[in-house]
Amino acid sequence: MLSEFQRFLLSVLILMVFFFMGQFVVRWVQTAETQKPDDTLTVGLIDDTPPFCFYNDQNKLAGINIDFAKAIGERMGKKVHVESVSFNRLISGLMTRQYDIVSIGSITSHRAKVVRYITPHLTSADVLIVHPKLANVHSISEFKGKPWRIGVYNGTSYIQLLKDLGLSQNTVIYPNQRDVFLAFYKHRCDAIIMNEDVATYIQQHLDPSMVIVPERIRKDRHYALAVRKEDLRLWRELDETVRALLADGTFDRIRHRWLSTTPVEPELPHAKS
Repeated sequence: MLSEFQRFLLSVLILMVFFFMGQFVVRWVQTAETQKPDDTLTVGLIDDTPPFCFYNDQNKLAGINIDFAKAIGERMGKKVHVESVSFNRLISGLMTRQYDIVSIGSITSHRAKVVRYITPHLTSADVLIVHPKLANVHSISEFKGKPWRIGVYNGTSYIQLLKDLGLSQNTVIYPNQRDVFLAFYKHRCDAIIMNEDVATYIQQHLDPSMVIVPERIRKDRHYALAVRKEDLRLWRELDETVRALLADGTFDRIRHRWLSTTPVEPELPHAKS
């Protein structure tokens, strides 16, 4: 048993450890801030959702989100530096000031408690894609009571959606979107939920055999970039810029170009991967 004095020393030691850890984090954040050039916007996003963002055959990031970020920077008179990161590290990277802006998928009330959203630039729907063997499926509700598996990646709102639909037993969670695609093409899962634009692009340009279930699972999904809640000045500048790019049709032209033509195509993991 520790004496009262020993317990006191132990508590002091623990407090000192937490204090110095806190000081280290503060200094790390301050250093990161001072090293960032004022004329550059650092954008964090995921790189496995064609046509929004993917690595092309020159191993460079390409897609709708990349072109839109460049348009924002050009309108604001700033350079844009884009970094790809796993989905569940986007918000933590934003909070530690590794990124000025992040693209974290659709707007949710949970995320809105942590970040400040800019005006939405895209409205889309969620769809279910399946293998040809399930081509006769017309609704996600048909998965109830079946052994069919739906692959989703960690941190996405699709996990809660499937729970709300009573399909937790059909849900298989993977670390990231790449692993979901790999599981799908290796037939470890039977279906994937995804943004309708992503599904359409993949079906048209990458995998014509993939089947999109007719039912729209969730409609009117709004997508927007996000900043830290305390960065009000940056939020105002970005919001004004995004509104202008929407009003003059810049974003629509970018989106249309990627969805109606055949740009450099990303590679998806297939069974041989």
